[in-house]
Amino acid sequence: MSTLYNDNQTSLSTFKDTTYKPHSKHIGVSIHQIKEFIEDGKEVTMGYCGTSDMIADRLPKPLVLSKHVQFLQMCGLS
Repeated sequence: MSTLYNDNQTSLSTFKDTTYKPHSKHIGVSIHQIKEFIEDGKEVTMGYCGTSDMIADRLPKPLVLSKHVQFLQMCGLS
């Protein structure tokens, strides 16, 4: 079983409710593919991970020293 973590509550609710909504048509193709896996009963679960716990979320952002040190610790680099 695979768990996909996300920090967006709205997108998590979109995956739980499989009905089509016109306002969701802007969501990328890869997101719809994941949704199809879930609808087909594949072994995929969605989980919430807060922004402060997302390692990859820190990569494209400038960080103050304390956040940089925390990021290094999360990555196992210090």
